[in-house]
Amino acid sequence: MREDVDSLQEDWESKFALARFSPHVSLVLKAHSRVFFILYQLVLATKSKQQILYVGQLFMHTQHPLVNVPSWLLTGDEARWMEPSLSDDISLAVYSPETGIVDSHALMSSLEKEIDESEAGEIVLGTRVVRIDQQPSSSSSPGGYLVQTLTSGQEKPDCILAKSLILTAGLTSAPLLNPLLPPLDPNRISPTYAKGTYFSYKGPGVAGIQKLLYPCPEEGMVGLGTHLTMDLEGKVKFGPDVEWIGEEGEGERDPEFWEKHLGPSQGRLEEMAEAVRTYVSS
Repeated sequence: MREDVDSLQEDWESKFALARFSPHVSLVLKAHSRVFFILYQLVLATKSKQQILYVGQLFMHTQHPLVNVPSWLLTGDEARWMEPSLSDDISLAVYSPETGIVDSHALMSSLEKEIDESEAGEIVLGTRVVRIDQQPSSSSSPGGYLVQTLTSGQEKPDCILAKSLILTAGLTSAPLLNPLLPPLDPNRISPTYAKGTYFSYKGPGVAGIQKLLYPCPEEGMVGLGTHLTMDLEGKVKFGPDVEWIGEEGEGERDPEFWEKHLGPSQGRLEEMAEAVRTYVSS
């Protein structure tokens, strides 16, 4: 019996030795010069029945043929073997060996290069959309959207007729979309804004952590919860929290709205640290 246990332990340790002891693996996709770092990920459940069910359902989802994401379902002891700093309250975890972080600057540079080198692509900086009008199709026009843009230094806008229009303006998408829709259209957006703060951490308890640690989202929670991640230099940071800001419509009315909320919210530090302590012991 003891030999069987030892054999299983050796097999398990060999399976996860790379995950625990290897340094961060850097992979460069040379075709686009995109750089990312494989850090691995653990999604953690405490002894809460709700969290255990969540992690179990998450694991089953990764095994679906249409998803097929490599993952393992671990006991709390197995998760602590991989990350000894985890709390004793962790009872279950999903381990993902193909999760990492992206060098966003390298990614943007690669996309910029791809557009510049294409035959039809063009990047125009310092340009804002001032108006969008929907154009009905006719015998002389295919219809679509007439987009007016104004570039810094110009007095008159440029006009672009697009058969299809994709709005990727982030937080300013709503004021571009809503004028295209009837007043009572259910697809109109009335945004309520929230921001998330990250804090870097250099104290005790995280020196040996090499993986991204994600707690289970609490019921009714907006967002994924305060998780522990790393930057490109391997430094630990945790966040984001969810902090509702402003009143409905304030972002459209006040041109300085975003500048008022750019800084991190220092007063939320202790609350976020307490959230991390639920899954990191020290």
